[in-house]
Amino acid sequence: MQAFTYQVPTKVIFGRETEQQAGPAVQAEGGSTVLVLYGGGSVLDTAKALAAGLPRPEVPVWDYYSGKEKPIT
Repeated sequence: MQAFTYQVPTKVIFGRETEQQAGPAVQAEGGSTVLVLYGGGSVLDTAKALAAGLPRPEVPVWDYYSGKEKPIT
């Protein structure tokens, strides 16, 4: 086998109230086309909120939940 270099640039954001940090962190890395989250219902809800909010980071995610804003589809 030939020598090779393998790099996994993974950033873990963990803990209470971190959902508001995750979106800006993804944007700071140049955006993403794939979000991978592991966990139960609240984690899945956070993933949906991130996916909805990433195209418009200036809009607070709660504006989507409250119906003030519509996500880009």
